[in-house]
Amino acid sequence: MVVCIEKLERRREQLERSTRRRRLAVGPDAGLASRYVFSVTLRDDDGAEWQAIGGGATVDEALGFALESAPAGRSWRPVRWLELYGD
Repeated sequence: MVVCIEKLERRREQLERSTRRRRLAVGPDAGLASRYVFSVTLRDDDGAEWQAIGGGATVDEALGFALESAPAGRSWRPVRWLELYGD
């Protein structure tokens, strides 16, 4: 029963976080908002990986955007990224 409650609580946190995420604007109408777009691999301290898309006016902002999309409750760090769009 405790495990089920913990899973439900984690899922609730994920849903709350997903509703607060910024939108990634890409294309000619986006201006400088998403000058860089990356496919990013994130890894936590336990070795779990998460794939994310990140975009922003700078490389740091794009990687930060990807970090924001990762599940809450873990310490994620970018380990590699591939440029999908950029100057």
